[in-house]
Amino acid sequence: MCENQEAVVARRPAALWAGLTVLLVAAFGLVAWGAFIALSPGTLSQPTVIALQDPATVGLQQGDLPASLSICSVSGGIDRYLQQLQASGSPSYEITQQQWASLQAKGATAASVQSYTTSGEDCQARLAERKGPSAISFAIRFRSAAGAVAGFRDGFLSLRPEPGMRQPGLLQGEATGLGATSWTFDQTQQSPSVFVSFWATRSFAVFFFAEQLGSSEARRAATGINQRIR
Repeated sequence: MCENQEAVVARRPAALWAGLTVLLVAAFGLVAWGAFIALSPGTLSQPTVIALQDPATVGLQQGDLPASLSICSVSGGIDRYLQQLQASGSPSYEITQQQWASLQAKGATAASVQSYTTSGEDCQARLAERKGPSAISFAIRFRSAAGAVAGFRDGFLSLRPEPGMRQPGLLQGEATGLGATSWTFDQTQQSPSVFVSFWATRSFAVFFFAEQLGSSEARRAATGINQRIR
């Protein structure tokens, strides 16, 4: 992702959060596995360790997206991402840090941010203000599946539709194709053209935001992320 100015990806710009939040909050009335040791049968001296899945292996990858999109240089672990927000003086640093702290309180232990755009200029642009197609994912690993569900229920950056809510473009649960604990919001035919999703699978919660991608392209990317969770 671009230099420190990539901090803008996590901002709550008026155009996005006064618009998109209205859609997801006002219009809706919105309010890998933990590491463990298993003893092999018949032996107490040869423990088998199942490694934690790296969130970077879950988040967006080049193959999920059209070939025209390239990764921005700031993509990486959540600590590095937050450091870049802070170093750039981004007003989004505090709210992103608070969001991460809230997830940690529910058992989040690691996260990776992956962002792709079609131009370096768009790496610096705000969400919902990019000139070309773009996408970003936050893949968050928890100590347990229960923690991931708890993190999901609280929403991400204030985006959280109420259970059972009906709204054009909004799907919840199994209808999303991402599992029972999920929602997607498809506004790819309107302006700003966005596709947003948040879901919990096993010990991960994932937030995905795409701009100016077709609905099928955005859904395919979200599905690709979900299929990598083990």
